[in-house]
Amino acid sequence: MYETIDVSAWPTAGAEPMGTKRKIWLCDPGNPREKWLFKYRNKEYTGDDWSEKVASELAGVLGVPHARVELAKRGPERGVICRDLVGASGAVELIPGDRVLAQHHPDYPDLAEDYRNADHTLGRVLSVLERLGVAVPDGTPRVDELRTAVDVFCGYLMFDALLGNTDRNPGNWAVLGYSVAPSLRLCPSYDHASSLGYRETDAVRVRKLGTRDRGDGIAAYAAKAGSALYGTATDRKPLRTHGAFRMAAGSAPVAARFWLVRLGLVPYPDLTDIVARVSPEIISDEARRFACELLRSNREILLAVPLL
Repeated sequence: MYETIDVSAWPTAGAEPMGTKRKIWLCDPGNPREKWLFKYRNKEYTGDDWSEKVASELAGVLGVPHARVELAKRGPERGVICRDLVGASGAVELIPGDRVLAQHHPDYPDLAEDYRNADHTLGRVLSVLERLGVAVPDGTPRVDELRTAVDVFCGYLMFDALLGNTDRNPGNWAVLGYSVAPSLRLCPSYDHASSLGYRETDAVRVRKLGTRDRGDGIAAYAAKAGSALYGTATDRKPLRTHGAFRMAAGSAPVAARFWLVRLGLVPYPDLTDIVARVSPEIISDEARRFACELLRSNREILLAVPLL
């Protein structure tokens, strides 16, 4: 089982203004130079703590550059701690996606992390990463198929599709700025809490796991997940997570093939074993089964994508 770290006595190191969730920066007493962001569990019945921990472990198995996450508690409240991506990497600053786009697209609206921002198009994101010459994140697999930030961002989108991550909003991707060359790197992927059906009630999970209605089952649920990225600025709804990955694959076919092959090399039982290591004190049996079946459906959808 994953350890839950008690951070009740960890000294505070400031507030975190980004995002809507309650969170606070803490210093590790064993390493005062290292900061961690404690993110409180949103509500008692939601699983945004275990979903973010599972996502972090899955990213490690797949080789997706990611934020380190540990289960934690502060006093009576549960949550997770996420290792500081700036200090840990030696970067000068973290530049969220909305700021990157606003600096290079004069007409980009000042809506920050608004999920319903149709100007947050996948084409704009990939274009600005390419135009700025953003380098790959630290921790990127050293292979010829992953040469650019676009190649790695394609992997982020495959990862979103696998998890059913519905929150790749303009504040949930970023570029790290450095004082030395390369001056810009894509930030490792972070904030994957909105994944694996984390906020569904157990009653909904049981219904979807047991229904014979193909429009209300797990496969339909997997296919409908929205990405918070749009195809065009005139679209009324965001791309589905699988659609966003397929669209990115058109811009980075070699990288897309690499990420799909990488996924195919990880047996499904290895994915479910990661979910199995969450304590039953934190995740219900229904939530565990639902997360595993969602991973199965999303993996099957992804591996059905033709290798380019």
